[in-house]
Amino acid sequence: MSDVFQLLDSTVKELAVSRFEKPTLVQELAIPKILEGKNVLVIAPTGVGKTESVLLPILSKLKEKRMVVVARLRIKARVLTAAKKDRRGRRK
Repeated sequence: MSDVFQLLDSTVKELAVSRFEKPTLVQELAIPKILEGKNVLVIAPTGVGKTESVLLPILSKLKEKRMVVVARLRIKARVLTAAKKDRRGRRK
């Protein structure tokens, strides 16, 4: 695999390298496609760099075009857990 961080703007690349020694598989697959302007659905386990694989190329494109960010992306995550129940079926 090649280092897809080399495709990013130099400032964004520094940010990426500060977080990851080398790109994860999901980053290797998603970053080039996003930089090409293609739609991408990223599905991967927690902690493998999904968010960075999407945001890094977007930030890189914004930096290249010297665009001013006028909106903020807010991502909410919900953690669903099974409630533990006692012998009577009540939640603990």
